[in-house]
Amino acid sequence: VKSAKLPMPEKYKGQDDIEYFRTWLTSVVRHMKLIGLTGTELDEGRVLLLGISFGGEASEWYSQVVEASNRLLNHWTFFEVVHALYNRFIHISSFQVAYTRFCTV
Repeated sequence: VKSAKLPMPEKYKGQDDIEYFRTWLTSVVRHMKLIGLTGTELDEGRVLLLGISFGGEASEWYSQVVEASNRLLNHWTFFEVVHALYNRFIHISSFQVAYTRFCTV
């Protein structure tokens, strides 16, 4: 029996939108669970999957910060990449936009 190919989640392109980031990250983690890519022992694979989950500015950031030969860390963990990505692209104004959206509901 041939297993179904799971489509990759939509690529994160560096949008400064906390809700979009949260939704994107949830879909990536769900994808990892479905393909059995969980646990710290598989962190290298999880980091690589993150790398192909980016587009635009986020992809450039990943290449320059996580993959570059002169990178600060030799071995990034999944958490470290997500944390650094969040710090790079999500700003305080994103929280204000989310709060405004919440208040208008």
